Amino acid sequence: MIYKFRSGASSFRGLKNPAQVGKALERIRKQNEGQLKPGDVVEAARPENSVLHPGFTWDDTEAAEEYRKWEARELVRQIVVVHPETDEEAPAFIHVSVAGDEGGKNRYYQSSAVLVDRPDEYQSALECAMRKLKEASRAFEDIKRLCSDRDDRMALLAVAMEALSTVQVTVQRLQ
Repeated sequence: MIYKFRSGASSFRGLKNPAQVGKALERIRKQNEGQLKPGDVVEAARPENSVLHPGFTWDDTEAAEEYRKWEARELVRQIVVVHPETDEEAPAFIHVSVAGDEGGKNRYYQSSAVLVDRPDEYQSALECAMRKLKEASRAFEDIKRLCSDRDDRMALLAVAMEALSTVQVTVQRLQ
């Protein structure tokens, strides 16, 4: 089997050799009853001489802070507003990434009530939605390649992929 990083990625968090990473992950999977679990990957990456070691944050203070930021993002995503007339739920906050100082990106969450009246933030939200749609399309493409010999599944996958394509075209028109 030939391993490489996904298109557009020449490395991943300090890992430069996808062939070594892929072989290491396959070895971990085989050693664990055919199942590749994140905890097993972390344990295998712990030794400094592991090819996976550079892909992790080993400073516990830094890692803990990054985990708390991840928890904060999860918390923000879990909050919704309920429209009293319809009882429909909508996200209270939407992640945006807009141009910041010195050409960098300023990333934050914006109130959904404010977002629609701010063109740059609205555009950012649409771009994020489009990236997610492309990721979903790629996931379906991956599954389609795996099921190429299963006609019963291929027809349903084709319908799902066509629906995703229609959504992508519609979102592009919103931009």
